[in-house]
Amino acid sequence: MTVELNTMRADYVLVRRWWKESEGWTEADLAEADRGVKAAVDSNDAERIALWANWLAGMAEEIRRFTSMVHAAEDRMRAAASAERQAA
Repeated sequence: MTVELNTMRADYVLVRRWWKESEGWTEADLAEADRGVKAAVDSNDAERIALWANWLAGMAEEIRRFTSMVHAAEDRMRAAASAERQAA
């Protein structure tokens, strides 16, 4: 399997932000994750990198899906509130 490192990095940025902002990870927790990802990439071990890349891709997709559902719910609530105001 060939891993696109730019895609892996983008996924990691999203996942890392989620850990910090939504899950409350500490800077120490984030630094430990940073070291793990960096060690995998620096190892040049294709299997190790692919494992991380696949896991991060799955996490990033879950975050994107969840975020999309939240935005859709917010849009529905805004539309309903607007309709109520116009009906009043």
